[in-house]
Amino acid sequence: MSQPHLKPARPKEVYRDRNGFVEPINLRISGQVPVPNLHVKPTTSDPNVKAAYAKSLRNGAERRRFAEDVLLLKGSYFPGWAFLSGPTGARKTNHGGMPNSVEAARELDAQRETSDSVQRSIDDLKARHKEEMQTLYDWQADDYFEEARQACFSKDEEVTDPNIDTFYHSLHTPHPPMVASFDNAVSAHRYAYLSTLKNLTRQHAGLTREEEDRRRRADAQFPASLAEYRTIRSKDTQLRIARFLTADNTARDKMMDEFQWVWRQVKPLIDEYESNTDFKLEVQASMRQVETHDPRRKA
Repeated sequence: MSQPHLKPARPKEVYRDRNGFVEPINLRISGQVPVPNLHVKPTTSDPNVKAAYAKSLRNGAERRRFAEDVLLLKGSYFPGWAFLSGPTGARKTNHGGMPNSVEAARELDAQRETSDSVQRSIDDLKARHKEEMQTLYDWQADDYFEEARQACFSKDEEVTDPNIDTFYHSLHTPHPPMVASFDNAVSAHRYAYLSTLKNLTRQHAGLTREEEDRRRRADAQFPASLAEYRTIRSKDTQLRIARFLTADNTARDKMMDEFQWVWRQVKPLIDEYESNTDFKLEVQASMRQVETHDPRRKA
């Protein structure tokens, strides 16, 4: 008997390019999920409906508490901007000293970015995220302990209520209700951090390639005249040319191979160096100045 043809399992379109995460606000705006009205209690006596309402209310409260914690830490709950904000703050404080994440992002955008500056941003992002996650977990532990303590003190041993008993015992399980909601919020928060880190890493790699290409192009350039030599702004490039001019023929050939210079490219400046005494003294003086400031020459 032939086996029925089974279609390969495919991910839902709603999760495409989201690594399993969806934005609840987008789903609600598009009408894909209903928006519960937590301010209206269900009038039905159906225990399942009441349980679903209680769960939605509890999860909503936990999401709000997590959002408030992030606001206290970063001054913003928009992850794309929030990860660009400044140092973390302390809980139960005002927002007077919190940085404006939008202004911080604009300042970063206005600065000329290099691979080094982006690497510093990556290092700072990792350090701040580690500190923030530790703070959020500490706050969550405080909230959990306080809720468990209040539940313990509010339990009347003389009154038997299955709902109260169920909730009381759920606080002693490895995954109480408030922890499940917190884990979901933390996962979304960390996903936003990793997305920001991924973009910075790609930017760093791109800038590194661009800077390396510019360096190779600069290394391949050789001034065709004394006037071009004196227009060079890079001290490293000027020093490289001076080292080439003061070197012997063997060292010159080695540098020509290393920097891909050709003879017709370097000959005009060599002739100028050999015939122009002032230029030769200028080059030799620059070489002596470098040797004087080189700490390795003091030994």
